[in-house]
Amino acid sequence: MWWILLISFYCNHTVYIAKNFDIQSIKTCIEKNTITKITTVPSVFEYLTRENIKSDCVKNIRVGSSLCNKNLISRIKICFPKATVFNAYGISEIGPGLFGYHPKGISIPDGSVGYPLPNYEYKIVNGVLQIKTPFMSEFYNTNDLFSVDPNGFYYCHGRNDDIFKCGGYTINPIEIETEIEKIPGVKQAVVIPARDELKENKPFCILVGEVDLESINTLLTIENYKKPRKYIKVESIPLNNSGKVGRKQLKRDYG
Repeated sequence: MWWILLISFYCNHTVYIAKNFDIQSIKTCIEKNTITKITTVPSVFEYLTRENIKSDCVKNIRVGSSLCNKNLISRIKICFPKATVFNAYGISEIGPGLFGYHPKGISIPDGSVGYPLPNYEYKIVNGVLQIKTPFMSEFYNTNDLFSVDPNGFYYCHGRNDDIFKCGGYTINPIEIETEIEKIPGVKQAVVIPARDELKENKPFCILVGEVDLESINTLLTIENYKKPRKYIKVESIPLNNSGKVGRKQLKRDYG
């Protein structure tokens, strides 16, 4: 986050930094100060949107570190109706911001990480994004799953490491989570591979929300093999030290 501080100081902005993950203090800071820009991880917005925060002062929201799906983006826009939500993408080994705005002024679609930067090279090999900057001699394999739309906007679909096989089928947890979170009452969903009596990876879902677990699969419009075999309701999803969803912990606890 050092580069955000440098840019803020260069622009003579006032910067507020949360010392720890205290959602109430973050909420109070936003409500009591004229905050115009917020940069944080999706998990913070998961909690903020549940607190029914409201601010017309915020004009720019940059979500980084992990994916921010369309469901969460729509909830963010309800809390910050005048804000533009940018789903940022960067890599520590290369740089903090690897996509930007469209040269023709086309708005970045919800869920997209943006348009390729000039002088950078991008290619998708077997669904995985590779990037080469002007300072690199070879392409860097990001190990992140990507697609690109007709307007040239890129979309990240999760880590290649999180993909798993079930009965010969390839399962992408992010794809399933996105569909589950469209169901009314579901606030957050995380899909993990779990072993059943056959000792084979099957999709299990850990979720937060008020919803009838038995009815979820009947509401999903995805292929049957992608539908979770079991749903577990929890009060909150664990986070790792960087504020991302603690998938490893969930696999240990429920896999």
